[in-house]
Amino acid sequence: MINLRHQNLKALAGQSGSHATVGPVGLKDIRIENHGRKPMGFRRNEAVNTHHAGGCGKINEVGFLKGHAEELIWNSGTQEEITEAVSNPIIRSMIRTKFLMTSRDKASRIIRSNADAYLRLVDRFGDTLGVEPAMVPPMIGVDPEMRGWSFFQILEHNEIVNRSIAAMVEALALGKEPSGAALLDPKTDVLPKGMSGPDQVASFRASVDGYLSLVATLPSLRGTGERLHPVFGSLDAHKWHCMFGFHLGLHLRQAEKVLSLLQK
Repeated sequence: MINLRHQNLKALAGQSGSHATVGPVGLKDIRIENHGRKPMGFRRNEAVNTHHAGGCGKINEVGFLKGHAEELIWNSGTQEEITEAVSNPIIRSMIRTKFLMTSRDKASRIIRSNADAYLRLVDRFGDTLGVEPAMVPPMIGVDPEMRGWSFFQILEHNEIVNRSIAAMVEALALGKEPSGAALLDPKTDVLPKGMSGPDQVASFRASVDGYLSLVATLPSLRGTGERLHPVFGSLDAHKWHCMFGFHLGLHLRQAEKVLSLLQK
């Protein structure tokens, strides 16, 4: 397993005369071309083989692209570093490639798996801890104003985003102009409205179940019209479908951290 901290990618991408590309298949390798310099900045163990020949280093069989490209940057440190990591074009390209190579059924399974993980946390939090906020450290996908949420507030945020993505996917798949919930402001309209409580569990569950039932009835999600995501650029219906589970996964890490902080 290779651990590429975002600082390494930042340094690599910012190095004069260097660039990085995901290979044409998208899953097999990442080629780092730095015009005669030794590939730099990677932490690796014996399970990862690298070589340097003609100015090109190649890291083979990058497992995170098969399932968790976001693992690249989970361990980032400060809020400033995380903001820079998310804006890194290499990371954006890798996650978009991950979406491209993910089937509709696989994306749906990821959604269900992540949703079930949230629901397993419900009993561990209980009604009392579920309303208690906790300040998590800087995390990918967790904006500064989101870091002090409770578990139920995280569920409410997810429900809002779930319904927004559902509206976007449906509109794009059916060739309609996105409107209403699909066009929420990602900075203001997705925040919890108040002190979220235990009733948020049923609302969250319904938003996931309703979406998975809806998406199973839609025609092809690939090659539809596209709409802009604030971080990952223009996405078609399929990539928005993948974004549903990806977003759940980001805040699942936050929810797990909240629990660990409250149990100390």
